[in-house]
Amino acid sequence: MRTHNRQNRITTLLPAVIILLLVAAAAPGQQNFDVTMTADNAYAIYYGDEFSATVQLGWAENTTPTMIWSTESYSLTIPDNSWIYIAAWSDDKVKQGVLADFTNLTIGGQVVSGNTPWEVTATGVDLDNASPPPSLALMTTEILDANAGTNPSLGWVTPTASPLDNLAGGIHGVTIGTIDDDARWMWYDSGADTTSANPPFTVPYSGFEHDEFLIFRIPVEAPEPMTMAVLGVGGLGLLARRRRRASAVGKPNRT
Repeated sequence: MRTHNRQNRITTLLPAVIILLLVAAAAPGQQNFDVTMTADNAYAIYYGDEFSATVQLGWAENTTPTMIWSTESYSLTIPDNSWIYIAAWSDDKVKQGVLADFTNLTIGGQVVSGNTPWEVTATGVDLDNASPPPSLALMTTEILDANAGTNPSLGWVTPTASPLDNLAGGIHGVTIGTIDDDARWMWYDSGADTTSANPPFTVPYSGFEHDEFLIFRIPVEAPEPMTMAVLGVGGLGLLARRRRRASAVGKPNRT
């Protein structure tokens, strides 16, 4: 797996299924993704189907503010009609969250954390610093429990998202330059933390385990023939320039 930094890419921003006029080479039935992300404190990326995780793609653990405020970058190839899963867990201290930026280089478009179509589920399985990433078997068990609604979050729900986007500094008061300005830190609020006005993002920053570890997911939908035809003639005309800063430094991912 190779890593790289991304800057100043032109994309379109459409809800849920998002379309770019730039088409990257990919084998039939596959899509290429350009991913930049970080977490407070640890995460692992997988793909699979609606019922299981079948491949782990990478992971990272961030134990210092400097590590949290830098990022990992991934170039991923995902089969059509798959699901991308992100397992995430914290050290139960201070602020917690995932900040992510997914760009589809094959059919185009962008999904950033904190916006549709992200979903999250809470497993109730405790992971802490130095814990290895969840195995494929454990991920599959927890995905099935989420589908059945028998876990602590009672299934898949909309993540809690910071009211401040990345441009405004998010939960840490820091703009992370390799992540899109519109991305927001996201997590899951179990409702059990009554000490914070906007848990788990605001004072007193005491930290709280919201039924971690968590699993976030987004679908990878196959492109429709009509969509590809429109892309071919460039008829959408909905370009938006990515707001990206060159000052941030990437950090290596673990695979």
